[in-house]
Amino acid sequence: MGVSQTNFYIDMRIYLTVFFAFVFSTMLLAQPEPHIGCHHFSKKDIPVPGFQLAPSGIADTRSDSIDILNYKIDIDITVPGFLSANTVVSASALVDHIDEIVLDLLMLQVDSVFVDGVPTTFIYDDFKCSIALPEIMMTGDDFDVHVYYQGNPVRDPSNFGGLVFEQGYIYNLGIGIASNPHNFGRGWFPCFDNFMERSTYEYIVTHSSAFNAHCVGTEIDITNNGDGSITTTYAMDQPITTYQSSIAASNYVELWSEHEGMDGTIPVKLICKPGDSTAMKSSFGNLGGTIDCMESWYGPYVWERVGYVATTVGAMEHPTNIAYPISSINGNANSNTRLVSHEFAHNWFGNMITLTTSMDMWIKEGPAEYGWHQTAECIYGYEEFLEVVKDNHLYVLERAHVDDEGFRALSGMPNEFTYGTHTYRKGASVIHNLRGYLGDELFATGMKSILENYLYSHLDAEEFRDEITMSTGFDATDFFDAWIFNPGFSVFVDDSISSVKDGNLWNNKVFVQQKLRGTDFYHKNVPIQLQAIGFGGETFEQDVIVSDQYSTVDFVTDFEVKRIVFNGSNKLNQARMAEDVLIEDSGNAVFARTGVRFSVDELEEPFLARVEHIWASPDQAIIAGDFEISDQHYWRVAGDIPNDNTIELRLPYVGGSIYDLDNGLTEDEDSVLLFYRPDASALWEPLPEAKKTKIIPNDGNGLLTLDFLMPGEYTIGKGDVSTVDVDSWSDRDVQIYPNPSSNGFYVYLDENSLGDVSIRLLNVQGNPVVNSTFERSTSYTYLPTNNLVPGPYFVELINQKTGEKIVKMITVIQ
Repeated sequence: MGVSQTNFYIDMRIYLTVFFAFVFSTMLLAQPEPHIGCHHFSKKDIPVPGFQLAPSGIADTRSDSIDILNYKIDIDITVPGFLSANTVVSASALVDHIDEIVLDLLMLQVDSVFVDGVPTTFIYDDFKCSIALPEIMMTGDDFDVHVYYQGNPVRDPSNFGGLVFEQGYIYNLGIGIASNPHNFGRGWFPCFDNFMERSTYEYIVTHSSAFNAHCVGTEIDITNNGDGSITTTYAMDQPITTYQSSIAASNYVELWSEHEGMDGTIPVKLICKPGDSTAMKSSFGNLGGTIDCMESWYGPYVWERVGYVATTVGAMEHPTNIAYPISSINGNANSNTRLVSHEFAHNWFGNMITLTTSMDMWIKEGPAEYGWHQTAECIYGYEEFLEVVKDNHLYVLERAHVDDEGFRALSGMPNEFTYGTHTYRKGASVIHNLRGYLGDELFATGMKSILENYLYSHLDAEEFRDEITMSTGFDATDFFDAWIFNPGFSVFVDDSISSVKDGNLWNNKVFVQQKLRGTDFYHKNVPIQLQAIGFGGETFEQDVIVSDQYSTVDFVTDFEVKRIVFNGSNKLNQARMAEDVLIEDSGNAVFARTGVRFSVDELEEPFLARVEHIWASPDQAIIAGDFEISDQHYWRVAGDIPNDNTIELRLPYVGGSIYDLDNGLTEDEDSVLLFYRPDASALWEPLPEAKKTKIIPNDGNGLLTLDFLMPGEYTIGKGDVSTVDVDSWSDRDVQIYPNPSSNGFYVYLDENSLGDVSIRLLNVQGNPVVNSTFERSTSYTYLPTNNLVPGPYFVELINQKTGEKIVKMITVIQ
């Protein structure tokens, strides 16, 4: 099901369309494709509560004492909106002294119940049917419970879930979005309605002779009853859960084909109404590539056929009979590939294996949504795959905490957000990260191991972690602690680099800071791609491991390093969106997904520029003057940018909504300022010369334009620029040595500097850790650092005569 595609820049997009469409439209973020996959929205969006039958996240203990072996569902759906049915539940005792079985059945009339052919007593409250067993069952005893029932089946209040009679279609969707548990088999047959219980099925469906019926499994028989009805029989011999059980009936036509799969020929059946047959066939034009892609990653397709059936709403991954919404049958294969591949990927994650409780819904929805990303890679190529990955992750950064009312861990998801943006979109982002941590070969090995060792079973997050660890030899503990068991995101940035020439080589040390968004948990042992770029365009790449808030990376190059790029190939989804653009000519250069745009007037020679939008707080401790800067985000601009350029830089500020990154800074738009620093060692200073364009006065949204492009870092802030004095004390008057420092460092003042100087060493939170006074009788002072935690610090010097302040960064190492 779809959700509103409102994103971080939606207000801006609306206003720009009306007022400045041509001028500003190119600087807006790319819009990800709307998600139309299976049951994708939160219960908080549903005005009517669903059927709440169980505590959230609690495993159904009935499955510990009784095993349901088979359901034989004999159902008559000839009367519109009404079912008349009897179901035989074949069960086996797993423990001694079983004297009762409790089956889920939702708001239908129970007429009678038999156990092994003997009538028995029962208590039914519209939700559960408690059935007395005539004989006490001991471990290993098998018994059949035969329930006769009828009535008008209810639908989940979300409009997704239950047995539906609508627009000439009859079908079920096995999940009820608004209900707890989410399984919705109980809407049309008595069962243990949980994610753990798997059983085989028989279906005896009596329907109008104008219809034909399709169920999961194998078609056994079709009988014309001679009274205007037909009985169709199916059997599903592979064990499935109640939410995977499926029937559908209408005046369908069947579109049969075959596909050569990994283990032989796979029958393919597309089912739709006659008038939709041409569009249905064309809509599934990329199905063959999807099958090949998923098999290449996860192994052979295990179900007897590939099947999709048209329904009024969907989609739902019933194996061999996937519900597919008629709204998506448009004849365009490319526009359908996402939904087709998401549901098809469920044949592995969701159908072959599933989860123990809904609190780990990411286990099936994350890999299924990532299945679309992988399919894009297989069909459209790696570059398009990266576009899909980036679009998805941008949506996660913008919307997940908004849609799901906070930053949430994937495991332990509250019931009302089971089918939310975190589960689907962040789930896919995190599966991509798992691939990035492991590499393609080990990723495939680990995922296949889960499918093999939990085939037709269920698992939780801890078991998923342990299976990855066991099968790959990679300890997945840190990955799961960071990305599964904790909310939010991390991003690694270089604070500074030290390069020392040694003969023909350069010994380099990069000082790395981990920044966080939506969490206070620092990620450990993160494998990240480092790229060093030289002054002559030389490059060096190395995969490195970084941890904690501060770390260092050592490497050797045969050239002097100018700058560092982390995660340039986007193997990890972090709190960063980055774009590289080759500037070859005059005109506009748009850095998609960062909100940044260059407007190039003249250009002597092409150059490659990189813009990173960091979705985390810039360093707050080093701000010139009485100003406030964003604690949510900043940009980094790098590349071989010409010194004397006429390149205009445009950045947005967006603060009209409480969820916008610049909210709190833009109430008074007259005070909004662009701030800049050349690198992490310098002061954040306002750029009052940046021109401001308000979208609508006082709506909190607008554009800041700088006439001259400077490499460095930019952020949004506010304050009164008139409070900044012209510097009479230059930071060039101050030298710090050694930097980096292990035991301590000296601060040297130029002899022309005025007045006594107070010195404070600040941590990145702006708190002082060392204080000193610098008298003019000496030209230097020494500050010890041997007791400090390694990482970046800021040396704040205040001229006590003029009140002027200079801040410089120093890195403390072990």
